[in-house]
Amino acid sequence: MTFRHRQPKAWHPLMVMLTLLTVGFLLIETTIEQANKIKHSTIQTKTDRFSEKTEKTKISKNQSVSESKPQNNLKDNLAGNLQLQILLLLILGGTFFAVSQNQLDEFGFRKTEIGSQISDGCVGFLVSLAPVSLALFVSMPFRSVNTVHPFLKLVGLGLGWDDFALISFSAVVMAPLFEELVFRVLFQGFLQDRIHPVLAILFTSLAFGFIHGWPDMIPIFTFSLVLGYFFYRTNSYLTVVVLHALFNLYNLLNVLLTTS
Repeated sequence: MTFRHRQPKAWHPLMVMLTLLTVGFLLIETTIEQANKIKHSTIQTKTDRFSEKTEKTKISKNQSVSESKPQNNLKDNLAGNLQLQILLLLILGGTFFAVSQNQLDEFGFRKTEIGSQISDGCVGFLVSLAPVSLALFVSMPFRSVNTVHPFLKLVGLGLGWDDFALISFSAVVMAPLFEELVFRVLFQGFLQDRIHPVLAILFTSLAFGFIHGWPDMIPIFTFSLVLGYFFYRTNSYLTVVVLHALFNLYNLLNVLLTTS
């Protein structure tokens, strides 16, 4: 893996504003979601205790209804998140290309050595497996049914192939394209041009881990450190997109195989 030295460069004020607004929006959205999840979990616990005492005879009649409702909610949330990602990707990507046409290679959109960039992403995926698996093991005591990632919950609900195709597109295509543009090219790139690369990778990984919620933030933070390092070494958007896509595909196939 060849080291690509990155020279500090001037950032267009519009891109700085959009980058900080997007990262801030994602952090605030996650904070609200986590607060709602805690509130919902508390209410659900009280409801379950009440139901156990008064409605044991109605469990079999209401089971199909109670299972279909969370499935529909998860699908609606998935569709909404996908639409938001596409919209933000178009806005950020379009604006970035418009104001940085002459510096695209320097910012990470390298048009040469495509095969090398893809192979670096494959190497990065293999490198990420051990540390992320260890971080996942560390986070196991904090995990429960309520903390499973929405994508993985949907896979476990026995969806049709059309729904699985939507999940796969969102997780393996859109999430890497959107998240790597925001967190590696824009946020980490902006920080790298101003502070030490180690701090830039650390701050980016903290934000990236946080938006994935508790306790996923533990392994995702570790994964982000690998992504950040490979972006720093290669200065390649394609490399980290391939790395991220392979990682999500690996997790998706793992869940599919264990639930089939």
